[in-house]
Amino acid sequence: MNMANFKAEIFKAYDIRGIYEEDFGVGFVQELGNKIASGRKVVIGRDNRASSPVLEQAVIAGAIESGAEVISIGECSTPLFYFAVNQVGAEGGIMVTASHNQPEYNGFKVVGERAELADGPTLKTQFESREVSVKSGGVVTTLDPLLDYIDRVEEVSQVNFPIPPLDDIKIVFDNDHDRISFEENKQAIAPEFIFLLLVEKCGFKKVVYDLRFSRVVAEKLAKWGVEGVKSKVGRTNVYELMRKTEADFGGELSGHYYFKSFNNLEAPELVLADVAKAMNTSGQTLQALTASYKKYFKSEEVSIELVDQDVLPEIFQKLKEKYSDGEIEELDGLTINYPDWWFNVRASNTEPELRLVVEAETQELLNSKLAEVQEILRAAS
Repeated sequence: MNMANFKAEIFKAYDIRGIYEEDFGVGFVQELGNKIASGRKVVIGRDNRASSPVLEQAVIAGAIESGAEVISIGECSTPLFYFAVNQVGAEGGIMVTASHNQPEYNGFKVVGERAELADGPTLKTQFESREVSVKSGGVVTTLDPLLDYIDRVEEVSQVNFPIPPLDDIKIVFDNDHDRISFEENKQAIAPEFIFLLLVEKCGFKKVVYDLRFSRVVAEKLAKWGVEGVKSKVGRTNVYELMRKTEADFGGELSGHYYFKSFNNLEAPELVLADVAKAMNTSGQTLQALTASYKKYFKSEEVSIELVDQDVLPEIFQKLKEKYSDGEIEELDGLTINYPDWWFNVRASNTEPELRLVVEAETQELLNSKLAEVQEILRAAS
């Protein structure tokens, strides 16, 4: 096998990502396919990046060399890849994708049984500890799971595809199609509003939600008698919490939505179907359907460069001292709550940055507190 060097930093928090032919090459990819597949039944798919077909073939070559049974599904979305892993009862899978990163990047999402995502540190340990195996019996077959996936979406949503265009609605997916967002008349609809709309219209009884969501989420869930569980940021955290609590539905600020009916995984087409159903049934616009959720003023997530990770405890301590009269939470980073405003700051899982979200009861208070907290963070980091 053609071994190749790679940069250790390609192993990220949730997956493997880097610039192809600069951070890793085909030799690394073939070795990865060999060590991850390791003679098992695996599904392999890829996104539509220019480099993905070459990397897909390298993964398949390594997997076959290990004696694996490979089910190749070709170009696909990440949710379709997850669906296929469960559909064929595979022991794992590798998706060639760098998600929303720039075109020169590529990478790999690796899953085990039930499409359970393996995080970057786990993958690094497996890659470094496992030996390359050469066994006979490796085979590859092809599968197109798309129609079965759409059938499942139609079964759950009771909405038939294709869905007619929704008036004045722009629907945006990211590159590997596992995030979905909505705009109406060029006005973005907040992810937590889409989350609440689905909870309200679909009758979910237990849900997991991103700790960065607006305060209105907890208020609405309590009003509706829905059990809500707050989650740390990241797909792995939401997935594990949904499994642990047996929740029906989950959502993140990034536009990822997870369904128990899809093995706690993303199904953006189901989000689209449920939104379309709500609009068509009510005869209302999406802004009208979500108008009652607009209670507070919230910032976008602001990124602040973090030069030295070692100063993070010191930064958090300064914030605790400054806002010592607030209610402090440390589920993910630092959240400090006041009756009329709150903020969360945490270290990014993928970049050397701090991420800040602020929400307040008025726009004036939001502007003031956002500037205030940003100034503290920039001075300290």
